[in-house]
Amino acid sequence: MPANFQFGFEHYLYLGVTTTTTGTAPNQVTTYTPKALNARPVETPAAGDVSYNTANMWTEYANVRTVNVGGNANSVDITTRDEARSGFSTEVDVTTTGEMTFEVRYKPTSSTGAVQDPVFEALLRAWLGKYEIAGVDLDKKIDQAGAQGLVGNWTVSFSNQKEVQGVVLASLTLKLSSFPNWIRRNAAGTSFTAIS
Repeated sequence: MPANFQFGFEHYLYLGVTTTTTGTAPNQVTTYTPKALNARPVETPAAGDVSYNTANMWTEYANVRTVNVGGNANSVDITTRDEARSGFSTEVDVTTTGEMTFEVRYKPTSSTGAVQDPVFEALLRAWLGKYEIAGVDLDKKIDQAGAQGLVGNWTVSFSNQKEVQGVVLASLTLKLSSFPNWIRRNAAGTSFTAIS
């Protein structure tokens, strides 16, 4: 493959997921919950805060189909009377609304009640509890130099497509809710820096 092209399968979605196990076998229960960033990308996190460079922050989510990441500009009208007399209005973009959409193959729990898709379980808990979940969409593996993408905390909406024929898919929409930034892995592959 040519090295100067990006292909659709070369996409890496990472989400913040915490795994907690309680009890002892056979009554052991494993819970997968969303983990959110609580430090801005450009700040050095305080002790105990989670930033995008925190060790064990990210879990790769490979059970995804087409992923769309983008944002719409929010504009403010700044038209002057002179511009209005000329028949024009002017606007300036002041903020951007970030959004990520993707589909996953819905995997129900096993006959023993075991969770088959831990990341979806964390996304489901984020949706049900109205919690934020940390997420970053990268164009390379997270530990590769130059990997870049939009990072932040996201709120989750989801729906199921249960057609008569075909596999059940879950459609998810994540809306950027806090600590947004575009990040890039440094040349050494050791940490991310924010691009302003």
